[in-house]
Amino acid sequence: MDEILKKVVSWAESQESIRSLILTSSRAGASKTDEFSDYDVMVLTDNAEPYLISDEWLKTIDNVWVYQKEQFMHDESVIPTRLTIFQGGTKVDFSFWKTEILKNFIKNGFSETDDLNRGYQVLLDKDGLTKDLPKPSIKFFQIPKPDKDEFLTTVHDFWFEFLGVAKYLKRGDLFFAKKINNGIVKDLFLRMIIWNVQAKNNWAKETPLHTDGKKLQLWAGNEMFEQLGKTYSGFNLEDSWKSLFASIDFFRKLSTETCQLLGYKYPEEVDKNISGYIEAMYRK
Repeated sequence: MDEILKKVVSWAESQESIRSLILTSSRAGASKTDEFSDYDVMVLTDNAEPYLISDEWLKTIDNVWVYQKEQFMHDESVIPTRLTIFQGGTKVDFSFWKTEILKNFIKNGFSETDDLNRGYQVLLDKDGLTKDLPKPSIKFFQIPKPDKDEFLTTVHDFWFEFLGVAKYLKRGDLFFAKKINNGIVKDLFLRMIIWNVQAKNNWAKETPLHTDGKKLQLWAGNEMFEQLGKTYSGFNLEDSWKSLFASIDFFRKLSTETCQLLGYKYPEEVDKNISGYIEAMYRK
């Protein structure tokens, strides 16, 4: 066990309300790790309130550089988290789960989106809560195959948002244009890239990818990675226009190919109208 995990376990052993600790994600075997990989720790307790009201407990584990208070949803349950960077740059993400959720995993199994389904390691179990947990069944996350409406909505959203990018560039509002382009637009790109990769592999569960885009160059391929690189630019107008037209060409190629693989009809009229308008706007 790594030194930081020994400290986390030692802390949890001294806390009566904490009943179990489970390591998940890459450090638990879900993917390759390196010295910069995070530690994702599920903290099983039915009384998380003391750890949410005050964060002094973090200092009893190790010296804290900085941390964030966040939360996410699991089904209808709110899962509070403390994303912590300890001295030396070691990052540990603590998430607080009620024991009832663990019992539901035992009763109903994991869904394909559950972290535990990609691998886990029990670090501490005071009550034998984890002994009947099912074994992980998948290695990689997937995005479900889109129906026709979802796919076309994504294509339409791209052209809608990208016209906004072009308008802000034309106004010289470079920061806001890049804010849209590097945020909403790149999220649409990532979704289409994942669909494309999965479609080429016939939606096989063994398709190596990450829904957040991590290690994209490894699972999307060098050609796609290089084309995606051309959609980024420096902080100047001319370079931004150049990357804008590279984005149009790449998204058109990517979405058209994915559309064919899915058996849908690409909305050529939408593409023609918006791309033509952007071209005219640029040259005016």
